[in-house]
Amino acid sequence: MKTKRLILFFIFNSMSVLAQSKANEILIEDLSIEQRKMFELLKECIDKKIMDKKSFHLFSKCSYFENNEKVELSIKYYDLPYKYDGYYTVSSASYQAFLTFEKWKEIGVTSVTDKNSYSNESKFDRETKTIKPDYSIHIKDLSLNKRDFDRNPHILYKKSEIPYFNQEFKNITFQYNKIQKAIDEKIYDTQERSSFVGKEFIVISKNNKYGVLTSSGVELIPFEYDYIWFLGKNFLVKKGNKTFIIDNNNARISEVYDYFSSDMEYGNYLSYFPFLKNLIKVKRNDKVTFLDIETLKEVFPLKYKELIPFSKELNSLLGTVNDKQVIIDVKEFKEISKQYDKILVICYCVFM
Repeated sequence: MKTKRLILFFIFNSMSVLAQSKANEILIEDLSIEQRKMFELLKECIDKKIMDKKSFHLFSKCSYFENNEKVELSIKYYDLPYKYDGYYTVSSASYQAFLTFEKWKEIGVTSVTDKNSYSNESKFDRETKTIKPDYSIHIKDLSLNKRDFDRNPHILYKKSEIPYFNQEFKNITFQYNKIQKAIDEKIYDTQERSSFVGKEFIVISKNNKYGVLTSSGVELIPFEYDYIWFLGKNFLVKKGNKTFIIDNNNARISEVYDYFSSDMEYGNYLSYFPFLKNLIKVKRNDKVTFLDIETLKEVFPLKYKELIPFSKELNSLLGTVNDKQVIIDVKEFKEISKQYDKILVICYCVFM
């Protein structure tokens, strides 16, 4: 019976800790005076990191967290869309920025000037010979991921001779991260699945079909596709057993294919053969080629049964045509060997 009580106590205690550690979502207009000061500092830091003002949009809610060690305020925002390494489809346009206020740990009795909130320095007035506390704000930028904390540069400095906040903080740090697709409910009132979301538009599912809506609710691309991937400028769509590329007017701008290589397949190729960047394997009528997603042109004739990476050193692919194999130069986009029954790489050796 004691064991059961201990287990129950542990469970309730753990739930209590989890509840205390959860951040609160607060609308910007509902922030307290102190929280508003923190938010203004956070916004100034974000302004220094914006990559594309046209793509930038700040979410309407902040996350606020506080415990005995720190206060943390964060907010999500849209900025320049990006691709993860090894992807050819655009991954996201969502980011999250954090401002962390590290609290002083009380150890015995310490004078106010010894635990200065924002700087460990004090100014010395030579004329009056009196010490003036320096309450200036120094915010470290941890986004550069310097191992040594002191080597991280300051992203923001504000001079102040009076306390900036009601409580004192040991350090203030800023950091921002790329995050998965985040939906700002203020401009997109939806809980449906999405493959991309940014300031201007969202690629979203409705009744098991995908389409594109602008931030003002206008239907940019009708909901008639089984899936839509954003390519950064155009859209890769799947409709039935056919796949092709359209522009933002829903006009088809590429040939129709039976198959496009996935991001995973593309990433695997790219990790070993960087020369395949921007080249996507496509298939039609059991014949494969590579499509340049920038020019939307096929770089090889659509005659090969298979095209696989052959040699990184030779920037080459191995093609199969008419049950024969041939080596293809990717830079020149031409066959550089005769056709053989079988072509193998034995080894690459360096003799010292």
